Amino acid sequence: MFYCLFKQRISPKLKLRFVLAGLCCFISSLKNHAQEGSSTFLNKVDSIISSEMASKKYPVLGIAYINKGEKTLKIIENNVIGLSNERISNKDFFEIGSISKTFTSLALAQAIVERRISLEDKIGRFLPEIADGPLGDVTVEQLLTHSSGLPTNPKLLDKKSDDPTKKFDKPFLFQSLKKVKLKKGKFRYSNTGFMVLGLVLEAVHQQPYEYVLKYTIDKNNCPTNITTTPDTTMTLIQGHDERNRAVEHWEYNCFSPAGGIYASIDDMGKYLQSMIALAQSDPNKSFLFRPRVPLDEEGVHYIALGWFTKKLSNGDYLIWHNGGTNGFSSYMGFAPTMNVGVVVLANSAIECDEIGKKILNVLIRE
Repeated sequence: MFYCLFKQRISPKLKLRFVLAGLCCFISSLKNHAQEGSSTFLNKVDSIISSEMASKKYPVLGIAYINKGEKTLKIIENNVIGLSNERISNKDFFEIGSISKTFTSLALAQAIVERRISLEDKIGRFLPEIADGPLGDVTVEQLLTHSSGLPTNPKLLDKKSDDPTKKFDKPFLFQSLKKVKLKKGKFRYSNTGFMVLGLVLEAVHQQPYEYVLKYTIDKNNCPTNITTTPDTTMTLIQGHDERNRAVEHWEYNCFSPAGGIYASIDDMGKYLQSMIALAQSDPNKSFLFRPRVPLDEEGVHYIALGWFTKKLSNGDYLIWHNGGTNGFSSYMGFAPTMNVGVVVLANSAIECDEIGKKILNVLIRE
C-alpha cells in the first residue's frame, strides 16, 4: 500500500524511512498480539490452579510446564486457609509416587542401549532366587508393560501398618515373590513388577538401585538431586492425607523403583525437558514411549514401557504417568511433537491429575 501510493512522489531515502516505520509498526503489533496471547494463556493457567486449590485445598502445589520449549516453575502455598505456614522453595523435595516407575523404565532403556539386557530376556537369568518359580520365565518387557500377571502389591504387604513398605527389604521381597501367583493374559497394573525390575537392575549393574538411578540421570542429562535416600541436607516437604492431616514419610526400601523417589519441582521440570527431548530426537531410546499394549478397544489408550499413552484427535500422542503415596500426589504429561508438557506435585494424598490435564489441554491448544 505504501509503495503504490508514494511510488512517484518520494525520494528513495524517504521511501526507506516509510518502509522501516511501517515495518516497526507491524513488528510492534505482532509483539502486542503475542503478549496478549501470552497473558491470556497465563490467566487460564492461574485460573485452573486457583480453582483446584480452592476446591481440593492442597497445602502446597509445585508446578512446572513447558510451552513450546520454554519452562516455567511455580510454587503455590495455601496460606489463605492456613494449610501452609512455611516458605517452600522450588528445590524442596516431594515424594513423586509412581512417576518413579518412569525412572526405572529409563534405567532399563539405558541398559538396553548399552547391551546389558534386552526386552526379551527372562528375569530368571538375573535373579537365580526365583529362576525355578513361575516368575522365572517372565520377560523384562512384560514387567515394563504391566502384563506379567504379577499382583498390584506384594503378597505379604501389611496394609494396616503405618508404613507397609518398611519391612520390604530384599530378603523379605524374595520371600513374598515365592508365594506369588501370576494371572497372565491381560493388563494388570503392578507395583510388584517394578519392584522386581529394581532387583533386575541391581543384578545387571551389581550396584544398589540408588546408584542405578544416579547413573541413569547422569547418562540422560537429567537433574542430579533426585534420590531414593534423602539426607539431612535436603528439605522434605510435609505430606498430608486426604483430610489434610500431617503424615510421616515412608521408608520404601524395595518399593523405591515403583514409587519411592524424592524430587523437587525444579528437578522434575528438568526431567520433563529431558523426556520431551528424548522423545523428539533420540531414536536409540525413544522406543521407551512407543504404544505397545492396548488398554481399550478404540485404540486410544496404550501402555508403553512404563508410560501410558493417549492418541490425540490430531494423531499425536500424549505420554503421561501419575502417582500417589500416603501423603503426596503427582502427575506428569507431555506431547513431544508439540513441545509442551506439565508436571504437578502436591503434598496431599488428594490426586492432582485434574490440574495437570487441564493445564496440558491449554498448552496443546495454544
